[in-house]
Amino acid sequence: MSKLAKENISAYQRHTFRLDPDRRVRDLEAAVEFVNERGFIHFWPIQGISLPSLWVAAAGDRLVSERAMTRGISPGSGKTRCWGAGAGTTPRSCANAPR
Repeated sequence: MSKLAKENISAYQRHTFRLDPDRRVRDLEAAVEFVNERGFIHFWPIQGISLPSLWVAAAGDRLVSERAMTRGISPGSGKTRCWGAGAGTTPRSCANAPR
């Protein structure tokens, strides 16, 4: 059985969690694509849990204002509902892609 190297896991997460600046979520279409690509995301990063979040996919690992972050990519943007909040965690803290 092969072992996973920590570097390989980190590289995979950088790509799939969109941590690289050229893969960031910049608009609603990219946010929907990100959620569909991952299948399940958290809206905000949760300390100690290594799952993708829309916040980090848009801002990277840095602090920014919530207003700047959610402009144009929040789940309530536009007239169509793109995804729904999950029920198993904190209310409205996660989303899953529609089926």
